[in-house]
Amino acid sequence: MPKIIHVVCKLLLDSAENGPVVMKDMLKGAGLSDEIKKTVSEVVTVQLGKELLMHNSDASDPFHPTAVVAEF
Repeated sequence: MPKIIHVVCKLLLDSAENGPVVMKDMLKGAGLSDEIKKTVSEVVTVQLGKELLMHNSDASDPFHPTAVVAEF
C-alpha cells in the first residue's frame, strides 16, 4: 500500500507543478503492477471479510431481523 500512496502523491505533485505527467517513467518495473494487484486483492478480501462478519452478526441478533414478514 505505501508504494501506491507514494505514486499517487508523486502524480498529484507533478501534475500541480508541471501539468501533464509522463506515466511511463513512473511505472517502470514489473513490480509496481504486481504490487497494485496484490494490494487491491487484499483490500477486496478485507472488505468481504467485514461484510461477512456484519452479515453473521445481523443474523444472530434478534433485534435486527434480516427479513420482515408481511401479513395481508
